[in-house]
Amino acid sequence: MTVRRAQVAVAAWIFILAAIGAVQVFRGAYVDAGVFAVIVVALLLDAAGWLPRVESARRAPHPALLIATLVPVAGVLILAPRHGILIGAAVVIVGLAAVAFAWPNPKDGGVAWTRATVRAGIAWSAAGAAACLWELGMYILGTVRPGGRTAYPALSDLVNPLLDAPAARVVFVTAWVLGGVFLLRRATTR
Repeated sequence: MTVRRAQVAVAAWIFILAAIGAVQVFRGAYVDAGVFAVIVVALLLDAAGWLPRVESARRAPHPALLIATLVPVAGVLILAPRHGILIGAAVVIVGLAAVAFAWPNPKDGGVAWTRATVRAGIAWSAAGAAACLWELGMYILGTVRPGGRTAYPALSDLVNPLLDAPAARVVFVTAWVLGGVFLLRRATTR
């Protein structure tokens, strides 16, 4: 990926995240809007070169550390009341750890992406953009059309009933944790 393309990609995602944050303000979901605002500010500061560069060894944590960390996190996600403070805190902690690990390392010197990485980035971006457009479309339609959110459900409205079943929560959390470990391991082998 060329430097110019990378800059355009960063600018596009900053715009998308800012737009999602703006929609959250419109919805009255101020906590969600705040999360998106913090992310946008961090990305803007980083793009401007104003964030301090912290070296990261980019080594995967020892398997025992991963297990000791992720088993309790998974336990909280499975056993704690849904949409509660404990689950929110667990997701924030995991998210902050992932960001700290994945943030670009100055020693990388702008490592060139392989074609496979570019294709994967495009695929993930398309999936994320499609999910965001679905959510926005359903929010707008559910607000202005008869039937509301029942006729125009958001993705979370479709998934929530499934996750009410304990077995489904175990499957979902296990897949989420294993997917994160897979991505963590992939990032350290490149």
